[in-house]
Amino acid sequence: MRPPHCEYSCTLPSPYFATRLPRGEMTIYHRTKPRLSVLPGATAMLIVLVGISTTARLHSLAGPTALRRQPWTTSRISGSPDPPPPYRIERAFPRLQFRNPLLLARAPGIDRWFVAEHAGRIYSFPGRPDADHADLFLDLTREIRSWEPNANVRGVAAVYGLAFHPRFQENRYCYICYVLDSKDGKPLADGTRVSRFRVSSLEPPRCDPESEKVILTWLAGGHNGGDLHFGPDGYLYISTGDGSDPNPPDRLDTGQDISDLLGSILRINVDEPSRDKPYSIPPDNPFVQLAGARPEIWAYGFRNPWRMSFDRRTGDLWVGDVGWERWEMIYRVKKGGNYGWSVMEGPQPVRPESRRGPTPILPPQLALPHTESASITGGYVYRGRRLPELVGSYICGDWVTGRLWACRFDGDRLLSYREIARGPYRIVAFGQDSNGELYFVHYGEPGTIHYLVPNPQPDTSAQFPRKLSQTGLFTSLQPLRPADGVYPFGINAPMWLDTATAQYWLALPHHAHATIYDNPVLPPGAFFRSQLSFPKDGVLVKHIILPVLDGAGRPSPRPIETQILHYDGTDWRAYTYMWNDTQADADLVPAEGLEREYKITYPPLFPDPIRLRWRYASRSECMTCHNPWADFALAFNLPQLNRPWLENRNYNQLDAFQQLGLLRLVRADKKPGLPRLPELLCDASDPGLPLSKRARSYLHANCSHCHRFGAGGTADLDLQAFTALTAMKVLDVLPVQGTFHIPRARIIAPGEPWRSVLIYRLAKAGPGHMPHLGPILFDRDGVLLLSRWIASLRSDSEGSKGTLPAKTVPPCDLNPLTNNAQKHGAVNTVLASADKALCAYLHCLEHPGQAEWRQTLIRQALQHSDPVIRELFESLIPPEQRAPRLGQVIRPEQILSLRGDVARGRELFFQHPALQCAKCHRVHGQGTEFGPDLSSIGKKYSRRQILESILEPSKFIDPQYAAYTLETKSGQIYVGLLVSRNDSEVVLRLVGDQRVRVPAAEVERLAVSPKSLMPELLLHDLTPQQAADLLEFLASLQGKN
Repeated sequence: MRPPHCEYSCTLPSPYFATRLPRGEMTIYHRTKPRLSVLPGATAMLIVLVGISTTARLHSLAGPTALRRQPWTTSRISGSPDPPPPYRIERAFPRLQFRNPLLLARAPGIDRWFVAEHAGRIYSFPGRPDADHADLFLDLTREIRSWEPNANVRGVAAVYGLAFHPRFQENRYCYICYVLDSKDGKPLADGTRVSRFRVSSLEPPRCDPESEKVILTWLAGGHNGGDLHFGPDGYLYISTGDGSDPNPPDRLDTGQDISDLLGSILRINVDEPSRDKPYSIPPDNPFVQLAGARPEIWAYGFRNPWRMSFDRRTGDLWVGDVGWERWEMIYRVKKGGNYGWSVMEGPQPVRPESRRGPTPILPPQLALPHTESASITGGYVYRGRRLPELVGSYICGDWVTGRLWACRFDGDRLLSYREIARGPYRIVAFGQDSNGELYFVHYGEPGTIHYLVPNPQPDTSAQFPRKLSQTGLFTSLQPLRPADGVYPFGINAPMWLDTATAQYWLALPHHAHATIYDNPVLPPGAFFRSQLSFPKDGVLVKHIILPVLDGAGRPSPRPIETQILHYDGTDWRAYTYMWNDTQADADLVPAEGLEREYKITYPPLFPDPIRLRWRYASRSECMTCHNPWADFALAFNLPQLNRPWLENRNYNQLDAFQQLGLLRLVRADKKPGLPRLPELLCDASDPGLPLSKRARSYLHANCSHCHRFGAGGTADLDLQAFTALTAMKVLDVLPVQGTFHIPRARIIAPGEPWRSVLIYRLAKAGPGHMPHLGPILFDRDGVLLLSRWIASLRSDSEGSKGTLPAKTVPPCDLNPLTNNAQKHGAVNTVLASADKALCAYLHCLEHPGQAEWRQTLIRQALQHSDPVIRELFESLIPPEQRAPRLGQVIRPEQILSLRGDVARGRELFFQHPALQCAKCHRVHGQGTEFGPDLSSIGKKYSRRQILESILEPSKFIDPQYAAYTLETKSGQIYVGLLVSRNDSEVVLRLVGDQRVRVPAAEVERLAVSPKSLMPELLLHDLTPQQAADLLEFLASLQGKN
């Protein structure tokens, strides 16, 4: 009999494999034969052995005593360091409830509310708080049959919009938007309908189904829109979506297409039918005279406009547009406005190379990141009296997070927005009564109607621990000793942390436990599927240790940051504590985050010490990665946790946590038996493991929390380790966020890392570096690992669609670089294009040190005229020697607070060698007419808006000045303005007023660039006062000389 806790081995020749059965026994299988044998007391890990004979270590958990848990009773992590919201949510009509209500409307002249349920039933009830009964207004599912008997229509699928005619008391008309379901499951071309009905004069009112007159139809797809409102001009406004499912984005390519009705706000006159339609087009609609355009369109470029409203005081039209990966948008809609989809998702490019509509793309008035919002519901400008401090604020909410915001604007400029309430509600619609008081609808079973009242909850934020020593997580900080019940855990695939390392702890209050499912499940009342269920006030801890140089210049590991992820019972919240200089304690970092400089060494790249600007992330930045699509906890999952336990390596960590009562593993399908354990991640730095597994684990740990469906990566790709190569959408795929002047660029070009944008973005410094949050230094070993993996891929790799030769050849010969006689000529050759430069860059990584050829290459690259090459090699010099970066050095408020001098600013504009503004812009006839004429810029924009356009020139680009990238079949790349394009040639205008003509037969690719031709680091060589002087000059340009 084997002793308890001993380790023993067995050799399993291919094609045998082993798996665990109930009570811990290990069963050995052959892939095609019956079971061979059973070994009692074996591991909980799923072991699959493929290939040649392999030795499997099997850890026995049989022992004389079971593991015994110490409860965590010292926690002080509860509540929030922020004050409670100013309002709370209450039931408006506590005696009423509905089944998945979707909208709330009022009819002129009568004191009744109308509520439509998703499935197609509409009810009405008196506008009294004690209303206890809702009367059926119309049941579309049973009463509507207005389609041909042999049509491909199953019935009414949903109702989305309801509006009453402004002269309802006279004509008794209402308008309903509903969607038809097809028999074959395919979208119906005319499946979304707007129909007019007549309403009875009875009490309660009833809608006559026989009176239906179909007014307008469009495609029934995933995003239908369907909101209806009459404007102050008496016309009917209708919202339409892009008619697609969430992925891929804008599958029908309709967002910028005004030849159809999709992705738009429509405006029609329902009082005056035309000869061929039951409505007419208002003569002042913006596209009435544009050939090929649908004249109904008032504005376009929307993805899924979900709820719109008119400000009853100003008449402004406000729309909430549900975003794709990163943003939720609020727009004040203007006549002819283009709101960007799917070229843009709010401020973020999505498909920058796709065609654009006939009018410039306009920015949102408010773009909420997916750290705060996930599915916006447009609301109203509050004009009531009950909550006077909210008067004039636009109130909107979120379907997923249950948050409500109050936003104030000055024209198009956002003055402020703040969260004013939150609750466990799916906010699906707002309503406004005759007094301007607001209500919102909770979608659910039961569904209810709510309103806001002042929040009497006392402010207990001062009780939240401001120091790490107050959290109850540790009994001692010197040395660091966790409290009883706080258990360490290890992970298989750590992230890159700028040379730092991390330790992890799990802290669950008292005897609470977490649950991990083997597949995602939808928790009750939740919107997102999840594999992790966490108890209230449970905490995950990440303790970061950086080798900081001590007084003698020696690396000395010291804690610099302790992060905690706290589940408050409803939401996950992230906080971080910064250790002080004495290492005696750590202080809670402000919500906006902060930065601090440390002196460290990074021997793989820099022989001398460097200064690292460490970023303590803001709370919203933390939640960018810890998002619901990535299951919030990131590393606390089966592929990461399935490993030996840190406390006793004879135990599997998952088994140990189950024995301790910290964790339960559950089958998502609720069938008997053990959960299916997925493949493990691995430590990418382990050279003994397969190259592919290491590379995929590296991408998973460092990139996949954003680069998966829905998680905010803005590119339609999936970098999770267990996604098949065919489903990753990266092999031989053209990058949509820019090619960085790399010829024939792909996200991953199999066999050719120098053509792979993934490698370039991981390696470069400055804007566009990935990941965009977190590390400042790039990971040399990680970049080399991924480069070698990409080099190992070939055209016959799974998922590759390329036609590459069996063996690829680098774009340049690197051997002359090491030859002193040929060195200078070789450097010029390899820096001639981005792909050659990236090839040479990777050669530098393979040969670190102070070789003369390497220093010459880096020095000349840093002086290169192309910022793509400069920013690549900038990562090979210490951070303190790099150009100051926007957002970290340039602070707009500092510039705006200074009084500028117009004369000095004019001199900077026309004469400063680093700015060279006049090479692209003209002012009162002076300069070059390449970019926009700036003679009236101060009349059009405020000082703040002008400064923003300088600091972020690519944020919004007028289509007239959109940059085009032209790539020839020989690999030559040009970037400039498109002058003309026809069957014979393409003409570009380059900076410096040069024109390039390329025969059409030689054009490999022509695409709109997401980047402006205006440099992003334009101000980095100026002092704050010089920047203020330039700004003052531009603001003074009012159109008069």
